[in-house]
Amino acid sequence: MDKNIIDFINVCKVNDILLLSPQTEEDIQESIENTTNITMINISQDSNISSIIKRMFSIKDYGLLIIDQVEFSINDILSKILESTDVPLIIINKNNYSKDIPKNNLMADKISENSYLLYTFDSLHNVLNNEKYQQASIGKYLDNIYYRHYKASSNNSIFYPLSLLFNSDKIGGIKNLPLNIKGYKELKKEKDFNIGYYLRTNNIKDCEDVYLHYLFNAKDNGYSPNPYFNKDDYIDSNPDLKKIDYDPFIHYLLYGKKENRIINDNITGTFQNEISNNIIKGWIAEIGNDKPVEAYISIDDKNYPIKADIYREDLKRNNINNGKHGFEFKVPNEYNDDENHDIKLIGSNNRTVSQITYNYIKGTKIAPSGTIKGAFQTNIKDTLIRGWIAEIGNNNPINANIEIEGELFPIKANIYREDLKRNNINNGVHGFEFNIPSEFVDGKKHKIQLIGPNNSIISKITHTFINYDYENNIERFFSHSMISPEIVLPPDEPKKKVLSLMDNIAKYLINQVEEEPLVSIIMPTYNREEMITNAISSVLEQSYKNFELIVIDDASSDNTLNAIKEFDDCRIKIINNESNLGVSKSRNIGLKEAKGKYIMYLDSDNDWEKDYLKATVGSFIRLPDADAVYSGQYVYEKDKEKIKYIRYGTINKGLLSNRNYVDLNCYSHTRKIYEELGGFDENLERFVDWDLILKYMTFGRTYSIPFIMSNYYFNIAENSISNNTKLLSQSDIVIDKQHERMSEKICDYEILRGISVIIPSYESLNDLKECLNSLFNLNAKWLEIIVVDNNSSEDVIRYLIKLKNESRIKLILNQENLGFTYAVNQAIEIAQINNDIVLLNNDAVITKYALHFLQKAAYELDDCGITVPQQVLPAKTKTINVHVPFAHKDIECDVNLSAHHKNVINVPLFHNGEYTELSFAPFFCVYIKRDTYNMSIGLDAELGRHFRSDMIFCNYIRTVLNQKIYHVSDARVYHKLQKATETLKEKSLSEHNLLYVQNRWSKEEQEKYGFKQAKWDLDE
Repeated sequence: MDKNIIDFINVCKVNDILLLSPQTEEDIQESIENTTNITMINISQDSNISSIIKRMFSIKDYGLLIIDQVEFSINDILSKILESTDVPLIIINKNNYSKDIPKNNLMADKISENSYLLYTFDSLHNVLNNEKYQQASIGKYLDNIYYRHYKASSNNSIFYPLSLLFNSDKIGGIKNLPLNIKGYKELKKEKDFNIGYYLRTNNIKDCEDVYLHYLFNAKDNGYSPNPYFNKDDYIDSNPDLKKIDYDPFIHYLLYGKKENRIINDNITGTFQNEISNNIIKGWIAEIGNDKPVEAYISIDDKNYPIKADIYREDLKRNNINNGKHGFEFKVPNEYNDDENHDIKLIGSNNRTVSQITYNYIKGTKIAPSGTIKGAFQTNIKDTLIRGWIAEIGNNNPINANIEIEGELFPIKANIYREDLKRNNINNGVHGFEFNIPSEFVDGKKHKIQLIGPNNSIISKITHTFINYDYENNIERFFSHSMISPEIVLPPDEPKKKVLSLMDNIAKYLINQVEEEPLVSIIMPTYNREEMITNAISSVLEQSYKNFELIVIDDASSDNTLNAIKEFDDCRIKIINNESNLGVSKSRNIGLKEAKGKYIMYLDSDNDWEKDYLKATVGSFIRLPDADAVYSGQYVYEKDKEKIKYIRYGTINKGLLSNRNYVDLNCYSHTRKIYEELGGFDENLERFVDWDLILKYMTFGRTYSIPFIMSNYYFNIAENSISNNTKLLSQSDIVIDKQHERMSEKICDYEILRGISVIIPSYESLNDLKECLNSLFNLNAKWLEIIVVDNNSSEDVIRYLIKLKNESRIKLILNQENLGFTYAVNQAIEIAQINNDIVLLNNDAVITKYALHFLQKAAYELDDCGITVPQQVLPAKTKTINVHVPFAHKDIECDVNLSAHHKNVINVPLFHNGEYTELSFAPFFCVYIKRDTYNMSIGLDAELGRHFRSDMIFCNYIRTVLNQKIYHVSDARVYHKLQKATETLKEKSLSEHNLLYVQNRWSKEEQEKYGFKQAKWDLDE
């Protein structure tokens, strides 16, 4: 094999290579450093091209094809390959091949005298957007090729000052002309402007001058000059720049770099305290970005590059992205003297993140006193913000400020937090709590910053605070609790009314109990001699008397067992494990021993109010179809005097699959469902209770019961699971198991009426393909698919026409973007007249039985006109917390039950979460009964060209037709983040504003389609 090809593979570290060569595998292994990702097909001179092609296509997902010194016609094999596959990059090693290159419509970059890298501009563009290539060193090599091609095919302007003059209105006018001429010159010589990155990430394929293009377009369109420079972060980190009227990156090039301005305040990290064998350990990360940060160690101002990509369990446990941000660095021998050396950890933003003083003889000191650290907690409850701020090395609480929309609110961080003490943040007395002022509780997104005593930004978050008025309306509380299941104390008067009613509901349930079936209470314990007495006493003092308390002592080494035996009550059954088996096995042992009709759980560090058992049994009596029930809980601080908050939320299956808010100490289930589905997963170390609750919720029926009689003592035991920082979060495993359960859940409903799925579409080819494939996979005869394309680009049209010609879809091609509503009405005109209608975004992915569940609900629920599924947003979608404040944004979540839309209504007192009535649902995916549609006046394209029509239609069917909208929790549809809106903005800003901002028709369009602009439709 050509040495230059071998060097290319070794240097560029290409993964997933398919190699066609007459050489043997042994020959290849001698030359290439790592062959684990190379698949080889040995080709002799008489090999048959067809058989080679067939063998190639049996191997999937290779990123680079190498054809090495074959004797047959390269063009023959290339033409077949290019017809049948999308191999992104090809290397040819063959004498005199260069004369044949144009025949394949491929571009060639010469690697050596007889070796060529072949590609198309589009394939190279796609490859460079692949994360695998971005992270490999090949990415920079390909970026250079990409730009060379771009530069060769463009006609660069040589009159850049005149261009700036003639177009000065785009960049701040004549007054900014001198500054922008300087900026232009800096861009041309500045390495921080990554041209290949700029062109491909912003899909720029045609412009006269890339530097002018940046000046004219980057500021308004949010284009980034490189992967590390975030303009919003730059402005946020430097508040004095908020009023500049030119591009922030230009400011950074001209002034910010010299002034050592902070680029990205999201980059954080630290050195570890101790150094052994001259190796410095630490971590550095960009919060919210899993990619390893490229940083450097500076020793006495001499820089040493590092890459922080080592997995650390403590980082993962503390939610530092995926945990792969650790580093190790051996201090060079030249610093091994008795002098002090300043060592700094420098981020990709050129900011010092951490600092130590290193002395080979005397040892090392961590970050000098005076370093201000802190953070907001991300789980915001109602209007209460928590966090911490401290001066490292100083135990005294410090004064700081919360800044909201430019207004400062002083705080003092003087609350003790055990987690801070545990993580060596001084003495731990550095926590704070802050209630958001009422003027910001307005349903709008607000930027909140934690400002240190040196006026630096320590932490920042954005959040939407919504005011729910519970006054005289318990249903509003139930609605709100579905997306925010915690009540901050002390309560205001409206919340006191809600809590009073919950106490009355408990009395109602207690009165339902006439007979007392046997209840089994399972209590695992380990080394709890000081607190188990309280837990057992709370059981024995219950007003409900027919129970068995099964205590499983998990081989305690203290006096726990004797403390249990001091109770002389025949209802207590003691099981003594010979060895420590863990809480899951202990609970399962208890379940096998249990004889009761209902099973409840109490941990040995918590307790119940005296009527808990009776109210819970009353719930089962009141709800004979219930397989499980849960109620509310008081959550206490470490001492048992102060209630921290109340935990209760009406059941929301989507949220419960994202984050557990049901504690096992206030959860109970029937013996029957345990016998059907089994108990706890003993392979899990964490989240075993959540896993069981999800299992019973998915295959059984779980009700939320609004009363509060359980007491949970937060972090009271040093060996409690909630305090065990040595255990790695296993939430991903639980979520994966829940995905499997949902896919296993079969809908036994038979489709009785045909369904026309209507997809208004614009661009987003990959999303559209995934959407349509999810429908094709249903292989359903009752399904009709109609796509209305709003003037997409050629590759989208070509794909859709192919599907139409194959009779897989009906297709309408518009020559202009007419918007969502008009497109829907066009499709309904050609849909099967008796079919029900499903409106579906082109970036939605239907799951297997979603349409079955939606139709089943539509025809089984009284007065139902519309059904909607769970709208599941992918993990890390920014808008998750806008809709569901309590959700973990790093885990996928349903957002159709939305705080933003305030759309949950008429919630039952006892709810099982299967169907929830809504006032409105966005038409991302919506099932409309044909009879309902026929009775309506259709979607209003005149007054709601692109949006608003869904709200009009929902309110029409509710108020005029007196029909209902239901959320169906078993129907799940994924909603990806499409880029069509931004694509239109890049194509035509005026068209974008007319469609997405003004939501109107132009005067010419009004005349063409017979529309009028409403008198009330005035500009704000």
